[in-house]
Amino acid sequence: MEADEIEAIRAVLAGKSGTLADRDRLIFELLLGTGIRLGSLVALNIADVDLDHATLHIRSKGGHRERVFLNPTLVAMLARHLEQIALCGHTGRDPSASLRASVPLYASKSGRRLGARQVQFNFAKWCSEAGIGRAVSVHSLRHTFATRLYRKTGDLYLVQRALGHRQITTTEV
Repeated sequence: MEADEIEAIRAVLAGKSGTLADRDRLIFELLLGTGIRLGSLVALNIADVDLDHATLHIRSKGGHRERVFLNPTLVAMLARHLEQIALCGHTGRDPSASLRASVPLYASKSGRRLGARQVQFNFAKWCSEAGIGRAVSVHSLRHTFATRLYRKTGDLYLVQRALGHRQITTTEV
């Protein structure tokens, strides 16, 4: 995605208020700021967030567990999101770690785990509201993350590690 398209989506999301709007802003920024896959995002549980170490523990393609690092802005956004979840009564106040392990980080209005299709639908809606006329997908945020990281560092192996690719040829694409 182009920088002006990203800013247009941010403006659309900034114009919304409420818990679901905050959730959607976090989803967008987390996908853009980490390059994780949509499947990894919707599989996140509260127990996968480690704010003290600024990391997420994700389940990547193939079921592998990986650690993803977060920038300070994402840490702050996640902290606010976890506070909102606690206020709604969906989490972590229960001392049972096994129960917290299964509480989804992102829930729908009904309280169920947010699905990939819903995130894709929301993303299409944000793009439309932002006036983005071309077809873009949630996966384009992963490509944008990789391109930005490569331009900033010039290190293809760093990008490979950040994306969790096993083969450098996959990253080269």
